[in-house]
Amino acid sequence: MERIVTIPRMGFYTDIFEDLFRELDINVLKTKQINQDIIKKGVKYSSDMMCFPFKVVLGCLIDGLERGANTTVMWGEQNTLCRIGQYYNIAGQILKDLGYDFEMINMPPTPKGVVGSLCKLSGKNPITVIKKIPKYYKIILREEKRRYPFDENADLKIGVTGEIYTLLDPYINYNVIQKLQNLGVAVDISTKLSHFLTHDFNLIERNKERKELKPYIWGDVGGHGRYSLYSSIQYAKRDFDGIIHLLPLSCMPETTIEMLMNRVGQQFKIPIYRFPIDENRFEAGFDTRIETFISVLRRRKKCISV
Repeated sequence: MERIVTIPRMGFYTDIFEDLFRELDINVLKTKQINQDIIKKGVKYSSDMMCFPFKVVLGCLIDGLERGANTTVMWGEQNTLCRIGQYYNIAGQILKDLGYDFEMINMPPTPKGVVGSLCKLSGKNPITVIKKIPKYYKIILREEKRRYPFDENADLKIGVTGEIYTLLDPYINYNVIQKLQNLGVAVDISTKLSHFLTHDFNLIERNKERKELKPYIWGDVGGHGRYSLYSSIQYAKRDFDGIIHLLPLSCMPETTIEMLMNRVGQQFKIPIYRFPIDENRFEAGFDTRIETFISVLRRRKKCISV
């Protein structure tokens, strides 16, 4: 039987991954844009208190299997504090219990794990796979630059930080980046996928991060919790006008550093506006709060400059 692969969607990066799969002769099913129907499928079979990204991922996998896929690919890593390390295991068991006949491929988020999984899916040798990866990393960098421009002449500079899945899929985050840009704001996203892929290898940045966070937190909290805190400090030191913190409800890493980010805001006198996000979508209210936050920042900046 021919292998037909489905992967969860994460913004425009999904299209790049699918192109890589196809170049390796992997038959990958086109992943749908996330919509309410997909979210409902994931919510239906998830625990109420499971974080929102898991529900979306599960919904994407169900949708792919319903449309003919027989293989799913998901990140999985045992030695992590974040629930994402268990997505592969938990989602796999839920889907099996629902009666789907498929193979779940675990792709550990390491160079060895990624190459090994792509070799298994494609039947190609590691050298062939490795030769393809730089091309697609360059595409990721190019698309990030194109989609996330930073307007140096804007009157406000806003940093957006939080859980990576919530940051990078516009349907999940109500397209907040585009909306801020439409309001004439310069927007910087703390964690793009390129950063996620290279962070562990950047020893200079990791040492700087460790030093900056020493007064606030010890140890790891999983996910991107530590980096959300660190990037908030960096935004404050770079004289940004405000920070938006996006976090899925019940996300352990982001809720752990929530009060510490408040401390950063008070210490550096930078406003931080937090947006918890779950399956209950109220985009009109979200838009109003974004517009109000930007109006307040503009008035604040005008008062300070007088």
